[in-house]
Amino acid sequence: MTKPYLNTMHNKRFPFFFLLSVLFSSGCTFGSIGDANAEKLTILQNLLTQINEIRTSLQSQVVLYDDQSDDSLGRFNLISNNITYSITVQSAVLKIDSGSYRINPSNRLFGSINASSSVSVKTHTPYTVPLDLPTTDPYGKSYSYIGSSVLNSFFTANAQTDTGYAYSVPNLTTITDAPVGVVSLVSMSIPEWYWDLQIIRQSDNSIIKTQIYLKPGTKMISPKCRIPVDGARKTPVPISLQYSNIFKDRIYLSQTYTFLQTLFANYPSFIGSTSSLVIAEFSATDLYKILSDNLSTEDLIFFVPGCFPNVELR
Repeated sequence: MTKPYLNTMHNKRFPFFFLLSVLFSSGCTFGSIGDANAEKLTILQNLLTQINEIRTSLQSQVVLYDDQSDDSLGRFNLISNNITYSITVQSAVLKIDSGSYRINPSNRLFGSINASSSVSVKTHTPYTVPLDLPTTDPYGKSYSYIGSSVLNSFFTANAQTDTGYAYSVPNLTTITDAPVGVVSLVSMSIPEWYWDLQIIRQSDNSIIKTQIYLKPGTKMISPKCRIPVDGARKTPVPISLQYSNIFKDRIYLSQTYTFLQTLFANYPSFIGSTSSLVIAEFSATDLYKILSDNLSTEDLIFFVPGCFPNVELR
């Protein structure tokens, strides 16, 4: 029932864009020269009010995967210092509290506004920075794409992406009241992430079993490209979690942080043991810090695939 309304409002956008173009490119002074800027801003505010009433739908796709070298998501290999480590997921639980988008007005729409005007302070913001607006404003709200979910079989493939097999999270929410603009921020709140792993160092076939408890946190993803939200969008917004990268070597300030080498070097008593090494906030803290830092590293585990600077992702 909403499609005719959306299509009608979508068609009405052309006069808005045309009028904006005339408004900020012509030499018209709208009466006295002293009142020209004030009248322009009044007209712009009226246009913004009408544009803010346009709504569109937005769908998402959240996929989890490992290194994607095969169709098994519960077993993957990582190389550290020229040594291959085989990681097998015995069990895992990923709890998600919520996930949402923030949306900004399109910078194409407002690109001609004078940066010094009072209106541009609230509108002409880079699309990767959410606007500082009240939650009653459509560009100040958060739009939910996933509710409370418990994933305990995400290492069983149920989908295939352009790069390989993956687990596609079911029952995502279709946003029906998104304002027209661009995605400025993606968030996901995770209260619990538990792992039960067996890790084999293939150079000598030594084995360590681990149980990992990652503390709660909210992950923020700032898209590197334009992700339009409008009636012309044909595909869901993709969100990827490459969970194998949690255990990947990371280089920061010319120093290498390696979970796998540290595990076997610092905990030799667990090699071949039937007991599991518990890695948590107050246990095996050297390993826990590496995992936490990996989780917080931008675009290492959580990212928007195919999103690169100067790219428009549709």
